[in-house]
Amino acid sequence: MRAKAVCLCLILFLSYASAQSAEPVTKSPDTAPVTYVLKPLAPLTMSYPAGQTATAAITALVAISEKGEVEGVNVYRNDSVPPAFSDGMEAAVKQWKFQPVTQDGSAIPVLAKVTVNFNGGKREATPTLAPATAFPDRVRLSEGLMRNLLVSKVPPVYPPDALAKRLSGTVLVKAIVDKAGKVTNLELVSGDPAFVQAAIDSVRQWKYRPFLLVGHPIPVETQMQVNFTLVGR
Repeated sequence: MRAKAVCLCLILFLSYASAQSAEPVTKSPDTAPVTYVLKPLAPLTMSYPAGQTATAAITALVAISEKGEVEGVNVYRNDSVPPAFSDGMEAAVKQWKFQPVTQDGSAIPVLAKVTVNFNGGKREATPTLAPATAFPDRVRLSEGLMRNLLVSKVPPVYPPDALAKRLSGTVLVKAIVDKAGKVTNLELVSGDPAFVQAAIDSVRQWKYRPFLLVGHPIPVETQMQVNFTLVGR
């Protein structure tokens, strides 16, 4: 159960370089969000960068583990803000600790947006934490973006009957790449039946780097296209 607002936040802050093209996939996208109030183990403070006197407001998406530890920080950087502010904020947030968030009696990892207003050279800035939300069940990425995460690709075995008949074709499948980068839940989208099994057998062996959302591995729903061509045969 996640909010559409959470989806927008994720699209803005997905940790992969081109991930603004990613789409969170949830079981009930139209259901009201479940949010959690984070409880810091110590007061949240932020020191003003040394030698800086500018005014700046910086926002980041923070991933908090089941143990309440910050496992990832994605700062929304702005060219108009000196890097010292963003770097200092990222370093400080990584030290924060919270009471674990629980859902149905079990601790879960969560995402939260934090905004820090640096105002006119004060020594300390007070962070503002938005309510946290659970991670999406998975995200949807295009085949093009997933190519950047592809570690190994096993070529398909050309079906002997298709080769004898001088057939060529394309098979499109969809799958979920799990947190470890393994291809699972393969399903046919389209393609000539003569090539389907060979394509599935090939894609099942492909290996990807895990997709990280603010440092946290997330399953990915995507599609893979397998081409069978007679060139060179």
